[in-house]
Amino acid sequence: MRTTRIALLAVVCFALGAVVMSRITTAETKDAAKTTKAPTPEEMMALVAKYGTPGPEHKKLAQLVGTFDADVTMQMSPETPAMTSKGKTVNQMIMGGRFLHGDYTGDFGGHEFMGSSIFGYNNYTKKYISGWIDSMSTGIMFAEGDSADDGKTISVKCTFDCPITNDKKTVREVMTIVDADHYTYESFEPGAGQGGKDHKTMSIKYTRSK
Repeated sequence: MRTTRIALLAVVCFALGAVVMSRITTAETKDAAKTTKAPTPEEMMALVAKYGTPGPEHKKLAQLVGTFDADVTMQMSPETPAMTSKGKTVNQMIMGGRFLHGDYTGDFGGHEFMGSSIFGYNNYTKKYISGWIDSMSTGIMFAEGDSADDGKTISVKCTFDCPITNDKKTVREVMTIVDADHYTYESFEPGAGQGGKDHKTMSIKYTRSK
């Protein structure tokens, strides 16, 4: 009986201690919040300059400014034949050299096709980011990713709502800057190929127009 009482007393003491420590921690957190100073206007402007100034990643994207001819190969699934087409894209740096904006014109299945891309590098998150809109959809595709070789090869992932499968679909996109006159774009659907491998749904070879 005595052992039981001692054990019960220990539990009560532990519970009371936890409550006290919780109140102390909460009080310390509130005090810390009160003592945290809001940044001054000068400090805020310094942060804006730090994270908003174009860097080496943006300069590498600027290599692709100009007009490029596009050779497109598309295969939506491993069971369907590949389709080829040609197009043209005009790239320019916008917002003071912060983003590479491209306007694409070509055809898709014999129909006129237009698309616009935006590509950049977020200094704060240290991630490459991209967006895409076109004349055959009403959605906007957003992607984010990294580069393991200082911006030569950029790999991003995008998740979007697919009206064909009525489900969310994820694609992996890879842009490779070969040189100032050539770059490529590839898209892959993870696990959709033979043996569960990634299936390449699209490949575009860009060559600077002469």
